[in-house]
Amino acid sequence: MPRRSNPILTRYKKKAPRIPDFTCPEIDAIIRRLQDTAITDRDLRWFTRRLESLRSQNDLLRRGGEYWYDIVRSWLK
Repeated sequence: MPRRSNPILTRYKKKAPRIPDFTCPEIDAIIRRLQDTAITDRDLRWFTRRLESLRSQNDLLRRGGEYWYDIVRSWLK
């Protein structure tokens, strides 16, 4: 049996800010571009560490959003 969407949840979803696509491909592209530039290995490691940190933070934000969405959805059943 198909699941009906909850009208309250649907109304809130329409007003919610857009969740961006996964940023990992963009981060990977930046790292590849940096590898092809004439920067020092030290600078490349610095940029890479910060981009990897950003990747982790983005993942945590996405997981947190999914967590809260699932909780609210369960309340509205």
